[in-house]
This record gives sequence, structure tokens and C-alpha cells, in this order.
Amino acid sequence: MSSPTNVEVDQFYRAYGAAIFAWQEVETALFKLYHSINVLNGERNIMVSAMNYYKKKSFGPKLQLVSKLVTGACARKYIDWDALEADLKYESEFRNFLAHSPVQLMINPDGSVGIELVDPIFLPLSMRSGASIFRKYDSNECVIICERFKDIARRIDTERAKVPHKFKNNQLILPEDYEPE
Repeated sequence: MSSPTNVEVDQFYRAYGAAIFAWQEVETALFKLYHSINVLNGERNIMVSAMNYYKKKSFGPKLQLVSKLVTGACARKYIDWDALEADLKYESEFRNFLAHSPVQLMINPDGSVGIELVDPIFLPLSMRSGASIFRKYDSNECVIICERFKDIARRIDTERAKVPHKFKNNQLILPEDYEPE
């Protein structure tokens, strides 16, 4: 039985780190969407948006804040939010798994030793059993998760681009079909 090589360990941690970093792209894109909607609603000060958004300590409350703003604002007609929100909730579970799961060495069926993320043992068994995300993840799966996170960040940016936020002479230019709620 051989231990994983330094290259395999390095490959795993690079994929794992890239996935965690890609999640930050999601959170940043979500903040930019939040601020764009605030601008549409008349609050142009980015510091006010940042204070309201970043005072939320975890992703769930940030997503709720943005969701409430999207669904309660005139931005709703510009943004396809429902599918995006559902995907953000789903992917946030993977982010939590990555952030809180221990790394362990494992023995492969061929006798070689690999490295992977495993179920966080501090979770109650009822939460771990049957949950589709709670299984072992190797470096290849971390790469796939990273790409999914990057994709959802791009989707948020695409939706943000639909929010009218152009200025002329320091005045917000609204589309012709704009009607305040």
C-alpha cells in the first residue's frame, strides 16, 4: 500500500482551494447584483449596499436579503430569479460541505491510497445519511464543483447586466418600460 504522492496531494489541494475561491466569486457577484438593484431603487452609495450586505455573517441571510430585494422591487421584471435562487441554494450546500468537511487518506480498491473530503462527523447521522451531497469527493470532483460555482457566478453577472443602471449627467437613465412599484 503506497501513500499518495506529493503531486496527488498538491493536485487535490489545488482543486479544493480553487473550488473554495470560486465560491467567493459567487458571493461577490451576488453583492454586485444587490448593489445594482439598490441603484435602480435610488440608493447609489455602494458603502450603504456593502454595509447591509456584508453585515450578514453567512450566505443564507445574504441570499434572503437579495431575494427579498429582487422579488419586492421593480428589478423583478428584468431578472430571471427563481431558477437562479434555487441553484444558489443547492450550490451553497456544496460550499458548506467543502468548507466544513475533513480531508482524509483513503484506501482505493486497487490498494493505492488517495486523498478525499469525507462527511463531517459532527453532523447528526440523520442529516448525513440520504443527503446526496454527503459522500466522498476527490480532486476531480472538486474541479467539477469549482466549474459549477464559476458558472453560477457568471449567471448572476448575466442577470445583473439586465438591470438598468446607466447614468448620464449623474442621473439614472431608466428604460422606457420602467414603472416604479
